[in-house]
Amino acid sequence: PKPFPCTTLCRSQVAEILLNSERDEEALQAYQNALATVTSPSRYRNRWVSLDDFRRRVLAAWNQWVDQGEFQMAIKLSNLMSPLVPEVQSQELHAKANFHWAVQLSVELKTTRFTQFSKKKNESLSRWRISGASHAKLAELVSTTSEYPKALWLSAEHYRNGHSFQNALNQLTRFINLQPKSKLPL
Repeated sequence: PKPFPCTTLCRSQVAEILLNSERDEEALQAYQNALATVTSPSRYRNRWVSLDDFRRRVLAAWNQWVDQGEFQMAIKLSNLMSPLVPEVQSQELHAKANFHWAVQLSVELKTTRFTQFSKKKNESLSRWRISGASHAKLAELVSTTSEYPKALWLSAEHYRNGHSFQNALNQLTRFINLQPKSKLPL
């Protein structure tokens, strides 16, 4: 007999089972397979799982990985989410995961032994720079919205935390050129 074709629901359920079994790489692959079934939200049709339910399932996986400190998996998943979620939301999740990872590394740095301090500090600075870059990309995507100043500000702040001072200055200059009503004294 022919094997039963795996639907979006089936693929997402397999992904959830793998995720809950801490088989992260396999779960990510299963989410990728499930997400590949959505080529356009307007043309998505599935009698077993609605588009909103599918979004909730994928966002729950992203949240679970972030909560568990599996930031790389969350970042990879956020890169796969479009077109299921709008590109702006996908980039926002990408930026948030990088931010949470940078914060975690900064916290770990406080208790790192002297022999590992230099390596951990470089890792922390690098993650802050990556977070700054991901917020800069988000700023580009929201440049015509009210979220633009906030994204610029976060990008500049994260670049500064990563000691990428020229990039921080560039983002702050863009922020100041918007003539914002808040944060100028900072």
